[in-house]
Amino acid sequence: MKITTIYFPDENEYEKIVELAYKERKTVSQIFREAVDDYCKSHGTENKSIDIEKYLENPEFLSTPNYYAEIKTWKSYLTKCTDAELKKWGLHLNDFFILEQKELALR
Repeated sequence: MKITTIYFPDENEYEKIVELAYKERKTVSQIFREAVDDYCKSHGTENKSIDIEKYLENPEFLSTPNYYAEIKTWKSYLTKCTDAELKKWGLHLNDFFILEQKELALR
């Protein structure tokens, strides 16, 4: 266990966190630990982001758009996919659909 101090130059920031913690029935410490955990996951060694070097090495390299990207972004991506890649996408989307249906059935 490590005890540390966090400095808030703007007291209102701290008050906002305290208010949110109260609403969520959590401690301020829990909120910070969750935030640090999320930060480490998205920026640490488990981050699966694509290295920019892949683009430099192969200009035809395709990176999948963000799930919530605009439809025009997805359309641009899918038009560049091979037939085999499109088939793989179709199977993957079907898996998502099945998962979604199972999750809805459990609710």
